[in-house]
Amino acid sequence: MTNHNKETSEKIQFPYKEHDDVEITYQLAIDYYSALHLAGHEIQLEWNGGGDSGSVWLNLDKKMIDVDYFSTTLSLYDKIHAFVIDKMYDELDYGSWAGEFSAAGTAEFVIEEDFIGFKGTDYYSEDVFNSCAFNFKIHVPKHLIPNDADRLLITMEGGYDGQDVQVHMCFRKTGDWAAIPISDECKEYLFVLENDLVNTVNELMETQKADHTYCDTHIDIIPGIDIDDEIEEFDYYTVDERPKDIWINFLDFAEQSENTSFLTNL
Repeated sequence: MTNHNKETSEKIQFPYKEHDDVEITYQLAIDYYSALHLAGHEIQLEWNGGGDSGSVWLNLDKKMIDVDYFSTTLSLYDKIHAFVIDKMYDELDYGSWAGEFSAAGTAEFVIEEDFIGFKGTDYYSEDVFNSCAFNFKIHVPKHLIPNDADRLLITMEGGYDGQDVQVHMCFRKTGDWAAIPISDECKEYLFVLENDLVNTVNELMETQKADHTYCDTHIDIIPGIDIDDEIEEFDYYTVDERPKDIWINFLDFAEQSENTSFLTNL
């Protein structure tokens, strides 16, 4: 438990002693967080995850509370924090966070008429694969092609977090992942071809409202013949965003009890 957590807890004079036999309930969470809230503290649950990993944590006055779930000596305060964090995991229902998606959000502790708990928004998004006709012409004169090359590899990617689209072309021989050295004339030729492809991809990403793209393809080389082919399809991804309200109303679950109401002691 952080010093910030301990000091704040001591200031509000929470009336329960830190015994292992204290049951953590919704009412206990109401009492504790209401006391913090009424004392002017900001309580927030925050989460971020997707792609097989994710977590939920609690912020107190914009500082993350460090709850060691594996500790056998958690304080009562940390047990309450762990309790509400677990409830948020249940509410989000992302399980192990497996899947090609991302989710992030925050929920503030609020006290309103008929509501005591956390309110916020979960910003869920996932990549959606799309493709469209492309028909970008690839022409390379035979005298520029290395003698031992049997394929021209083409990689293009970009758009992630505003990243520029990049295109890379190289000659290779099947079974050998090292790029085959090429002449300066060939380098200049491929440089122009790559730039033309970048410009075309940028235009298409704008018209298709694409978020990002990735393409890894190759063109087989016939010895003694110009490369005269095309990239027929353009693969790209859009982002499907689905913001969702997240509410955990402790009043829906709490049972009033004379022994557990801290608010009556304020």
